[in-house]
Amino acid sequence: MHLRTLQIAALVLTFAASAAHASPLPLPTFSGYVVDQAQIIEAPNRQIINDLASELDHAGTAQLALCTVSAETLGDTSKEEFSTALFKQWGLGHGKQKADGVLIFMVPGPSGKRRIRVEVGYAMEALLNDGKVGALIDTYAVPRLKTGDYGDAASALARAIAQVIRADAAAGGQSLPGANGMRGGVGIGTDHPPEPPTQWEALWAVLGAMILLFLTLFASYKLEKFVRFKMAAFALLLTGSAVAALLYYPSVIPALIGWISLVIGLLGNAFMYALIAERRCPKCGGWLRFSYEITEKPTYRDFGEGVYIANCKQCGFDRRTPEKLDRVGAPGQGFWSGGSSGTGSGSGGTSSSGSRSGGGGGSSSSGGFSGGGGGDSGGGGAGRDV
Repeated sequence: MHLRTLQIAALVLTFAASAAHASPLPLPTFSGYVVDQAQIIEAPNRQIINDLASELDHAGTAQLALCTVSAETLGDTSKEEFSTALFKQWGLGHGKQKADGVLIFMVPGPSGKRRIRVEVGYAMEALLNDGKVGALIDTYAVPRLKTGDYGDAASALARAIAQVIRADAAAGGQSLPGANGMRGGVGIGTDHPPEPPTQWEALWAVLGAMILLFLTLFASYKLEKFVRFKMAAFALLLTGSAVAALLYYPSVIPALIGWISLVIGLLGNAFMYALIAERRCPKCGGWLRFSYEITEKPTYRDFGEGVYIANCKQCGFDRRTPEKLDRVGAPGQGFWSGGSSGTGSGSGGTSSSGSRSGGGGGSSSSGGFSGGGGGDSGGGGAGRDV
């Protein structure tokens, strides 16, 4: 009896150890609104989906993404389990209070084994319930999947889902971003500026001087340490060095670009200095603290009101500037129109995206959306094997 108990205990420990060391799901790393690991989405359809997702994300109405994986990557895992785990890892959604993520998940295969699943966040389940999502898949995706047109199926389904969200937001429904609603965006497609030719020493000198001056001003702004006369002397020294470099290298094209860069750099630094001046108290020269309050939230029919507050702890200076907020979701203003007070950058899942203020949770080392919605999916959605 004692030996049998030891054998059972050994089996239990072996099972627990194997479960503890089981390989995690091979979830794709987030790299944009469209992650086509299976390489089945053509460039035109990829662009369509990317544009739709970017529009919804920046409007603050939903975070839409598409992911495709091969049948080998999916393995024995169900499409429901895989898409739910991926949804959470990517942190889809603009926040815990607005878990508005939507994930289209596709797996190519032979006829009868082409899988598609739409995973929906908690905040979207009333609008995109299981029956609604299933009907959209049957109407827009299944006919195209039967012929192997994965890209057309994905883009058609994405357009249909986006249209449902747009219509709901325009009608003032749950998709409508609030006055303080977050705006996402992961910066997909942002071009990197070309590096200047290394032989143009004068241009390098100008860029280096202006960047160094800007960083110094920015550090003063963040650290709240600013000595006007020392900063003025430093700025004159850097600007003089840049001008001397341009005069020393009289080549026409580098010099022309250098002078233009110098003017742009001076304008940028002047703007940074203006920000510092704005934060200084007009009475004692201390640093102001800024805040913003919404005194009356805007609605579909009525304008709202907010106030910018600037106060100084050293001398008690207090300045309040009222602001009128636009109505949200009014016809003709576009479904994303929320008023000028919509701020925030997500911090979870991404997130923002990360980038990525409020609504964190659901973080992932592989990156995610700037909204940081935590990837809260209620398990809602629908799927098909075509």
